[in-house]
Amino acid sequence: MVVVAVAGGTSPALGRSIVTALHFHPAHIPIVLSRNSMVPQWLFDLGVEIRRVNYLSLRSLTATLKGVHTVISLLKPLDDTWAFSQINLLNAAIAVGAKRFAPSEFAIGPKAAEKMPEMAPRIGVWQACEAAVEDQRKNGHVFEWCRFVCGMFMNYLGYGCEREEEAMSGKGDDGEFLFFQRDGTLRVEIPIMSMKELESGERKVPRIVLTEIGDMGRFVAAACALPDGKWEVDMGMAGSVMRIDEVVRVIEEVRKRKMEVKYVEMTELEVRQKELQTKEDFIGLFWNDLAMMYARDEEGEGYFRARVNELCPEVKALTVKKYMEKFWD
Repeated sequence: MVVVAVAGGTSPALGRSIVTALHFHPAHIPIVLSRNSMVPQWLFDLGVEIRRVNYLSLRSLTATLKGVHTVISLLKPLDDTWAFSQINLLNAAIAVGAKRFAPSEFAIGPKAAEKMPEMAPRIGVWQACEAAVEDQRKNGHVFEWCRFVCGMFMNYLGYGCEREEEAMSGKGDDGEFLFFQRDGTLRVEIPIMSMKELESGERKVPRIVLTEIGDMGRFVAAACALPDGKWEVDMGMAGSVMRIDEVVRVIEEVRKRKMEVKYVEMTELEVRQKELQTKEDFIGLFWNDLAMMYARDEEGEGYFRARVNELCPEVKALTVKKYMEKFWD
């Protein structure tokens, strides 16, 4: 049995998904690391061990991680201690002889970090992981790390449905993005480089990766069951990899209604960017940065190889069509 420590595993969406999947996987024993003394009911019901920890203390982490094989971080980048906490987790994992570490990712592809300020702190964490692997190799030890990336949460397509709470899988209400189905509306904003390039065929509608939150846990549990030495740095997972207009067609087919389609060119997004910077609207800037990323349609950003799907074919993830049929049909 592999002992897997999940830092930040008390969260109601991704934490619950991953810890639950590990708990019911025959090869794993999960433990949850948490700064908080409050235990959510779902975690209490599972009976999973919870260890209190101070992420800013290497000593605390080292004592907490004894006996752990794999460390998975779900820490949210809430402040400027995020990268430091991740690197502390990494160093503590190595100190106790753990074999694997996955820093907090579960988002878009890693190349976006070069262009999105919100993702830039990840680069230092990745560099620390690479350095750790090399140091362990020089000492004759095998240590693996990976970036689990999932693209856009498919659950954003559940806003507005009758069973919205179930469709969200614990995800908080941070608003709709690209696809708008609440309050009887049915519209989509498709980021593109330019209408001229789209109409001439020089470019196509951008691609997007969507993965359902519950499936993310199953993918991670399956990946943690892979033999030592089988992890790769880029471990993408996906329910569907589609062009945004293909997602629109699925929504229209299931909803039996036409979507109002608006194409948003990069020039318009750049104007928005300046306005948002003037207002210091950092949340708005994040969403706009994402839209600009999708408009670029570059591999390694908005879409990427679903390597975990290839390595773990036993995981049958929800596609966009299956998700829409489940919650909207």
